[in-house]
Amino acid sequence: MLKPGIYEQVVNAEIRDELSRFSKELQSLAAIDEAEASKILAQYLQTIVLRGLDYAQITKTHVSFVRKKQNLHQISSNLNLCAHIEHSTYVP
Repeated sequence: MLKPGIYEQVVNAEIRDELSRFSKELQSLAAIDEAEASKILAQYLQTIVLRGLDYAQITKTHVSFVRKKQNLHQISSNLNLCAHIEHSTYVP
């Protein structure tokens, strides 16, 4: 039976930070088995790429929202300007 822990996981900065919260006696790091290395690395890269794509989509959505808001503000400003010009230049 395996002890509780993280197995066959790439130790990135985030995991290293989490591990540093535990005493050294509870930590046991070892190289990933060479036979499993490509599979583990592919899974790790898949997770990183998916997070990046999710972030890019959120950022793209946010930028799109900001642009639409700016466009609406510009349209509103233009309408106000047109109304002002129409009222100030109207001569019956």
